[in-house]
Amino acid sequence: EDEVTIILPVTVPGDFAGRAVSFDIAADWLVCKDVCLPGGQKLSVELPVVATSDETRPTADARLFARTRARLPRPLEQAEQPLAFAWSGSELTIAASRGGTLRFFPYADAAELNDLLEAGESKRGSLTISPIDPSTAKPVAGIIELRPALGGPPRLFEVTAPVGVDPMKHQARTTTRYAASTNTTNTTNSTTTSP
Repeated sequence: EDEVTIILPVTVPGDFAGRAVSFDIAADWLVCKDVCLPGGQKLSVELPVVATSDETRPTADARLFARTRARLPRPLEQAEQPLAFAWSGSELTIAASRGGTLRFFPYADAAELNDLLEAGESKRGSLTISPIDPSTAKPVAGIIELRPALGGPPRLFEVTAPVGVDPMKHQARTTTRYAASTNTTNTTNSTTTSP
């Protein structure tokens, strides 16, 4: 919201002979509140290429990239504020033990969720999400954003779990993005992270 920084790693081939490289970007986006308005722009940037790391120096945007890297989603077990997860049938409730605002951003290749515009955000410290198809083999997977009730920067955590499977136990068996499992169960369970 307000500002987006996208980090894309670029490797210059060892036999590259030029002194600069150009990047052309075609960006499209939606600005949404009550309705969504499309936007877009074509951009271009030219960056110098140097032979050794001794020739590099931080640019004016170095702090922006450092701040963005610090906000990258982390594994659930690194949550400073405990998060609790509880399945009831095919509904997953996510709760922050100290309150705050929670938002859930699903991955495009994860289980499709019911009414995400309403259910995907809560200022009450907990939210409940559920797949449109409870029998789906796709996991509930995406990013949880936690904005602490007492202020401070938002924290982002990655969650991946098949329907009915405890996200903390599932995370322990998989790597972060984009590990997906096709196992599904129909049990009711809960857990709390406490790093």
